[in-house]
Order: sequence, then C-alpha cells, then structure tokens
Amino acid sequence: MFDVTSTDIHLQLIDCSCNGKLLTDGKQVTEILADAVKKSDLTVVETCYKEFDNGGGITAAVLLLESHVVVHTWPDRKNTVIGDISVCNYSQNNTPKAKKLQEILVEVFSPEKTLINMTCNPISTEGLELKKEGYDIRNFLDIEDLIMEKRSP
Repeated sequence: MFDVTSTDIHLQLIDCSCNGKLLTDGKQVTEILADAVKKSDLTVVETCYKEFDNGGGITAAVLLLESHVVVHTWPDRKNTVIGDISVCNYSQNNTPKAKKLQEILVEVFSPEKTLINMTCNPISTEGLELKKEGYDIRNFLDIEDLIMEKRSP
C-alpha cells in the first residue's frame, strides 16, 4: 500500500488550437479520452458524454478501474477545456500514469495557455512529516496556497 491514496490533476486548457468542431463532438472527445486512457496504461470501465445545445460544448466522462477522467469544453469561451483526472493509488502508484494522460490531453487540445494543479491525498497525516517550504500540508489553507504557487504560467 502506498502513502498516497489518490492523485488528482485539474487542467485548464485555454485558447485550444485543435479543430473547433472537436470541442462540440462528444462522441469524438469520448473516444479520444478512452484511447488516451489506454495509452496511459489505465483501465476503461465505461464512457459517456453530453452535448449541449447550440454548440455550447460537451461533457465527456470515462469511468476508470482506477477512478475517473472528465472533460468539459467551452468553445464559446476562448476554446477552453477543463479536465479532471483522478486515480487511486491503493495497490500501486498510478501517479505517473495520470501524468502521462495529462500530457496526452494537452497535446490533443493544443492550448495556448495551460494551468495544471495536482494534489496528492495522503492516507493519514499521523506520524508523517509533510512539511515543505514552510507549509504544513495537513492544513487545507496551506494546501491551497501551495497549489496557487505551483500553477503553470
């Protein structure tokens, strides 16, 4: 068992230069997600998507054996894509797989600006030394401060 129960990666991809039609095609985005999951060595359990009226974007989700991946698109707001990748690390460390999935999604959507927040959730803070650069990550507010400092430019 690993000391970190889960890894969560939140992506904000702004001014995506991919084909604009991709951001409104739920079926295609879901297929891309499922393929990216497989290339990342994670396991697809189920997929689904919802296309919103009048080209309002899509929400696509892939349920993973290890947890989930969800993507929301806003073609009417600077071709923005928001993605959430969450993986469980109970029996093995899946964090490198989540990072690979993140890299694939960034490549597919080709954003001009990328913001990435990654958090790792410990099983327990009891007895663990979790201080870094003066932050005690057992304190939620310190976690938020640390995340803000680590955002990509």
